[in-house]
Amino acid sequence: MAAGATASKHLMFVYGTLKRGFPNHQHMPVGIEFVSRATTVERFPLVVGAGHNQIPFLLDFAGNGFQVNGEVFVADDAACNALDVFEGTPKRFYRRADVAVTLESSDETVQAGAYFRGEGGTRCLPAELSELAAVPEYTLEHARGYLSREAPNAWRDGLMD
Repeated sequence: MAAGATASKHLMFVYGTLKRGFPNHQHMPVGIEFVSRATTVERFPLVVGAGHNQIPFLLDFAGNGFQVNGEVFVADDAACNALDVFEGTPKRFYRRADVAVTLESSDETVQAGAYFRGEGGTRCLPAELSELAAVPEYTLEHARGYLSREAPNAWRDGLMD
């Protein structure tokens, strides 16, 4: 296993607001540690927002879009569970699946968990989002238009219901 991953440690690929220096990085749980910048081996559509909030969504349509740039972290079981809750996996807003990524620091290809847009919620479903233009990376420019969960009404519009 690469970069300190063991049986109770998991590699996680983040591509949006959880990256270092981005709005939700402050919500990264205890038990998670940065490994390297990374890029997906396969192409996926990474789309940004629909409407008023610049939320990044990775769509599980392999072969479309771009090789996506992001960051890999190593996380223990508790941190993975906390990330699952934060990303809304119990409500199927996102779902975690392994993807092959190449670590920038070592050129090694590893499997890491990534959050794909799931079928939960009432808005921004994959079919609707697939109409948006894909980007190779969620940038700070995109993040300027992101409404955090702490923002009034940001998450009360049915997105996570």
